[in-house]
Amino acid sequence: MKKSFLVAEVAQAHEGSVNLAISFIDLVKKAGYDAIKFQIHLSEFETTYNDKFRPGTKNFNSSRFEYWRKMELSLNDWIKISSYSKKVGLNFICSVFCNESIEILKKLPNLHSIKISSGEMYNKELIILLKKLNKPFIISTGMASIIEIKNLISFLKQNKIINYNLLHCVSSYPTKLEDTNLSKVNFFKKNYNIQLGYSDHTGIKEVIMTAVSLNCPIIENHICLNKKIIGPDTSSSLLPSEMKEISEFNNIYNYVLNSKFSEKKIKKINNVKKLFSKSLSLNKNIIKGDIIKTEDITLKKPGTGLKFEDRKKVIGRRARQNLSKYKLLKLSDLTK
Repeated sequence: MKKSFLVAEVAQAHEGSVNLAISFIDLVKKAGYDAIKFQIHLSEFETTYNDKFRPGTKNFNSSRFEYWRKMELSLNDWIKISSYSKKVGLNFICSVFCNESIEILKKLPNLHSIKISSGEMYNKELIILLKKLNKPFIISTGMASIIEIKNLISFLKQNKIINYNLLHCVSSYPTKLEDTNLSKVNFFKKNYNIQLGYSDHTGIKEVIMTAVSLNCPIIENHICLNKKIIGPDTSSSLLPSEMKEISEFNNIYNYVLNSKFSEKKIKKINNVKKLFSKSLSLNKNIIKGDIIKTEDITLKKPGTGLKFEDRKKVIGRRARQNLSKYKLLKLSDLTK
């Protein structure tokens, strides 16, 4: 069983700053994650002035269009960010939301895979164009029914797209515990022989650890610097310190699950077994010549002497000499 591949989603937490984006790379690497994910946005080709913020989201921009524009980075910026990710040994993943963004993806030096967001899983044209990059797909299914997921799988098969992972996701921010529905992971494994990954929006580390224990191959969560920062994804995000705990749990869970029990370890346990188990002994002192009766026999530590199964060899025999109840019984203590 392989470890879960942990992905940190920065989304718009970089606030349009290249330096802040690079700082996130350092934090994600330090947290022990496998990959960092960004979203490439080109507002001109993605949205309109009619685009509204999610209900309950706090934002100081006059429109969502303006917000997306502020989050945009240049091609050189993305190359710099991707290159730095490669330098520190962190896999680089991107989501795109329009055909025009593909030109940026083509020029990135460290593109591990392409993320298809829940909203774009219905964008067949975009998926077909992205196929030409020959990169693995990670596809969230946060807005899809079971039938829609099955249809997506059929579409991928028809277009000979085989290198992909589907992520269970709930597109509510933050996702309530009662809505998490991680049982869907086992449902798809049992009924469709599909191992779902998980994209988290709860912002609760224990939920992600649960996904690790379900052997999700890929797990993604949002990252933030402070849970008091105003942003569309802050309530659904985790702190770097929480992510460090998740990666440590991922390592330990995988190690314990896959560790083998060697002969050397068995011998060591057998020595402990002798220390904690018991052997035949007496519950009273016996005088030389007395016959050992059933009621005279008991079990006492350590387990280095006669076993319980040996009691028939003892009962009915005479003591060769005076015997103490504080010593283990030996066959040499007895006559026939």
